[in-house]
Amino acid sequence: MRDNFNVDEEKLKSLYHPSAIEVYNKAKRSDKDGKLYLGSPLISAIKNPMAMRALHQLRKVINQLINDDVIDENTTIRIEMARELKSANERGAIRQWQNGLQNNRNYYIEDIKKLYKEDCGLDIEPSEDEVLKFQLWIEQNKVCLYTGKNISICDFIGANPKFDIEHTIPRSKSLDNSQNNKTLCCSVYNRDIKKNKIPSECNNHNEILPRIKHWYAKYKGLENQIRDINKKVRASTTKENRDTNIQKRAKLRFEYNYYRNKYKTFTMVEVPRGFKNSQSVDIGIISKYGNLFLKSLFAQVYPVKGKTTSNLREVWGLDKKERINHAHHAKDAVVVACCSKDINDALAEYYHNYEDYKFYGKPKPSFKHRIPWKGFNNDVNNFDDNTLISHHTSDVLPIQSKKAIRKRGIIQRNENGEIKYKQGDTVRGALHKESFYGAIKREEKNKKGEVQEVIKYVFRKPLEDFSDTDLKNIVDDTVKEIVISGRKQEKLLKKEIEALKKQINKVDDTEEAILITQIEAFTNIIENELYVLPNQKGDPVPIKKIRYFTTDVKVPLEIKKHRDISRHEHKQHYFTKNDSNYCMAIYEGVNPKDKVERSNTLVNNLDAGSYFKKSNTDNKIYPIVPEKDENNNPLKYILTKGKMVLIYDKTPKELYEMEQQQLLEHLFKITQLDVEASCIKLLHHTEAREKKVITSFMGLKSGMKGGKNIGEYKKFPWLKVGVNSFDCLVEGYDFKISPAGKLSFLKHL
Repeated sequence: MRDNFNVDEEKLKSLYHPSAIEVYNKAKRSDKDGKLYLGSPLISAIKNPMAMRALHQLRKVINQLINDDVIDENTTIRIEMARELKSANERGAIRQWQNGLQNNRNYYIEDIKKLYKEDCGLDIEPSEDEVLKFQLWIEQNKVCLYTGKNISICDFIGANPKFDIEHTIPRSKSLDNSQNNKTLCCSVYNRDIKKNKIPSECNNHNEILPRIKHWYAKYKGLENQIRDINKKVRASTTKENRDTNIQKRAKLRFEYNYYRNKYKTFTMVEVPRGFKNSQSVDIGIISKYGNLFLKSLFAQVYPVKGKTTSNLREVWGLDKKERINHAHHAKDAVVVACCSKDINDALAEYYHNYEDYKFYGKPKPSFKHRIPWKGFNNDVNNFDDNTLISHHTSDVLPIQSKKAIRKRGIIQRNENGEIKYKQGDTVRGALHKESFYGAIKREEKNKKGEVQEVIKYVFRKPLEDFSDTDLKNIVDDTVKEIVISGRKQEKLLKKEIEALKKQINKVDDTEEAILITQIEAFTNIIENELYVLPNQKGDPVPIKKIRYFTTDVKVPLEIKKHRDISRHEHKQHYFTKNDSNYCMAIYEGVNPKDKVERSNTLVNNLDAGSYFKKSNTDNKIYPIVPEKDENNNPLKYILTKGKMVLIYDKTPKELYEMEQQQLLEHLFKITQLDVEASCIKLLHHTEAREKKVITSFMGLKSGMKGGKNIGEYKKFPWLKVGVNSFDCLVEGYDFKISPAGKLSFLKHL
């Protein structure tokens, strides 16, 4: 730097990399109680909003525990190293990927039963290890990668299998028990030849490499697919299309990383540092800065590898980790807290001894003497029922945005070098869906048989996105006829193309050229001739996008008027779909018959946005909804998504008399405020599954279970209740939940 750019020594001292400097000031003692508390996690080095949100939550929880005298500055802290942070689309792709793996597992079980019966003549109920062996068998083309032997299903399933699941990088060196690090290997080779070696240390390594070429081809092919989908992401014109492509790309990357990592384990010449159980700070943003942040208060802060956590769960005999209950995070936290250096060293020794026992007949090692306390397993497994899951849902819509002031593209700063900001008059969040709808007036018969004019809403989407069920809703009858006819011809032509492709490998070069010409001709007909509409001159114009009647929206939002206003009143506005509702107001009173009556009103994001704008001074005087309903009943609750509620059966008194563990059975989170069904959807606070998985688990094809279903939260974790059956106490009004997960009532009857 000094020689190439002529920079003096003083300026060189000012250079730094944000990740290489401890930027947090030491914690200060409180004037009130003299305790040390974490300060603000805000630093210029962190630009990721998700990481900053996590650090703020970390601060809240830690400071609450200090305030409650649970921990102090002398407490030993251990952090599980975080993987790379994921965006919302990537998290969605992970869920889809995991669901796909589970579906594949179910298919494998059926395939094993069928093949084992056919080849071995026996019925079998495969174990988890046998299902994994089957998957590895398929992945490696039914061949042992080390010896080249062909493997039949009878060789590795059933009694006395001849093939082991081996760890490519020995577990004693890597502690890696993931599927990336496993293959199906001849037991003799694994136990007597490979032993504690990595593949490149095996004498026949050159013979092994050709057997993994298909993995190389696989991940290179996925690399090309990812490159193609990157173009689609950049070319996406709508948020929905962009999100779909991003999720597809993320799923392809999971598969790409899987096969690439499997290939790399066979080609590496030494175990890289990332495989070893080093206790250095990981590259994950939260773990890296969380480590530095906590060191500003605590003297002893130690990171722990995620692989170590899963290994300890296994050897301590804890229930298999299932992500159906959020309490699995608490279970991991206990294991992480117990992972001292001597436990970590003993774990590596245990796996070395376990391989000696499994393959060489030495005494079976035990890790039971390392269990943290008597009854540890029962205590941890009971977390599913006795842990309060504290959900943090940020209410960001009212937060006013701001932007840096620029002049000719240059950010302006004040005398102290701080960026100058201009306060906006906006709100955060999507106020409505991005797509716009058209309105068409049509004559239709009502239930009485009378003809009347109705307004129907239409949407335009690309031809390739049309499903067969959409065809009947096409607005233009001529276009509908062309598309329906074209779909039928397209299916026939595609069958012809597939048949021709199968013939190519069976013919000579001359006939192959003829077949390729036919395939190209059929493809041209599909792409350029089936879906065309003649213009006024009679020239064919390709049909790219089609309008169709949609039921997605019944009462659209009127965003603004068109610039060129139509003479038809129903065509004068831009129409779009409501993105979501911001809140629901519940009014409650007693009618003349001394019965409780309730009513509600919903406020969508668009209306809430108008209310929270800085220019609306009324929001300092009046609430977002009227203080009384049309029957003069007073406002009781303003519900927003993410708020916690306690459901009672007859009266709130039932809840006040319950123990904490009983209350947890009644604790739910508001997930949706439904305008069309006029209902409130509630999810049990421990539930971690996707909504479609829950409804399938509940035996429902669509929708969800209605009613409060007191005491049946395990059977019906997702509920919908109407306003009149919303017998609940609400967080912030009737009770509060501390950052440390303690529930306390704000008032009593």
